[in-house]
Amino acid sequence: MTTQEVRVHYVSAWGQPSREAMFTFGDTVMEVFKWSHETTEEGVNLYATCGASRRQMGDTESRHRVEFATGLLPDEDRITSALALLGTFPLSGRTISYGESVTLGDPLWPDTSMQSFLTVRPMEDLLPDLQVSDHGYVQFMNVVPMFESELRLRNGRSAEWLMGELNDHDVSWWDPRRKPLAY
Repeated sequence: MTTQEVRVHYVSAWGQPSREAMFTFGDTVMEVFKWSHETTEEGVNLYATCGASRRQMGDTESRHRVEFATGLLPDEDRITSALALLGTFPLSGRTISYGESVTLGDPLWPDTSMQSFLTVRPMEDLLPDLQVSDHGYVQFMNVVPMFESELRLRNGRSAEWLMGELNDHDVSWWDPRRKPLAY
């Protein structure tokens, strides 16, 4: 039931998705929805998983579940398969927290050398947590595509520090064609 509740939550916040994609990884099905930047107030094209929340993360008392969302402008629909793969991590028992990076090993889409997602707290509420029917909740984690050199630059510092560096150097982290932050 959780995936249907997530879908309804997305639609109530952003309207009907402009595109939907479905991916199958063995027995696991993951959906990724897209909302065009013209139809939301976020100013970017939104991509979000639906299915990662089928399993709770951590101990059974927490009832904490997650879904992942990112924003890109211009759009880059080829990110959907990498985002879907990220969505399978909680289903395999991996707990993902804010500030953590997840490297997939292959480019997030063709024609980029970005291979990682960085989980960051949104600067403003992108989407509120969702209370679900099993008395748990779904948290919607914002993920940012990253170059490996940027993650190395972080060198033990926080995700917030790295995002601040991107902003201080006028790097548009939402631009899929961007160059890596360089010093």
